[in-house]
Amino acid sequence: MSTIPPKEPVPTDDPNLTLAVNRLRRTQFVWAILFGGMAVLAFISLRSAYPLAFLPWLIGATLLLVRIEPIYLAVVAVQWGISLITLIPGVSLLIGPDPLSFVFDSGLLEVLVLVGMRAIFVFTSFNQFLFYRLLYGSAEMSGVDEDLPPIPEVLPNRSNFYAGLARALGLFGMFLSILAATLLGGQWTNVALGVAITSGTYAMGFGLGSSFSPTERRNVALSGIGFGALGILMALILGRLL
Repeated sequence: MSTIPPKEPVPTDDPNLTLAVNRLRRTQFVWAILFGGMAVLAFISLRSAYPLAFLPWLIGATLLLVRIEPIYLAVVAVQWGISLITLIPGVSLLIGPDPLSFVFDSGLLEVLVLVGMRAIFVFTSFNQFLFYRLLYGSAEMSGVDEDLPPIPEVLPNRSNFYAGLARALGLFGMFLSILAATLLGGQWTNVALGVAITSGTYAMGFGLGSSFSPTERRNVALSGIGFGALGILMALILGRLL
């Protein structure tokens, strides 16, 4: 009975891997430009009523520029997805309207275009993440084509760190929501709730990216997603009640 010999691992200096790293760098730069543009637009149009509306976009742009990290593409997908809630009238009173609404008219067609554009961005960035996460190495990674030869760790795998960061940010967002409801008042309440939503968004992004990467802390990453989502939900509910 013949056996299929194991596939030879791809060498670390393989030209295709080097090309993938360079493409990832360019991909992150493009997303950083888009995030930076959203940050500038939010600051110009919303700074008087919502002075921190630009913060999640600025944080994302900074991260994308300072380090090559496939997990950041999962953060991009979550940020575009969560930004859809700014199109909801009641939510926009809490964290500010969609900055792009100041560029386009507010008719039904324009809203559908904004929703469709974000859906495309979410789909594109998450699929980019699923591809570039292979640069962490294919060992112990789920959802990888079995026909692919073993891929070495080309980029340092920090998924364990980001799993822990996801849980910490999720818990921090929940804490801020509770703090806003119990101790703070006035403008500080809205600031705390806005930061809680930002914290929850990045908790979900880091958690999602870590859980789909070769990590030893997948349960921690998944808890970060849950805590982040719960923190966002708490902030939205409390924002309507306070």
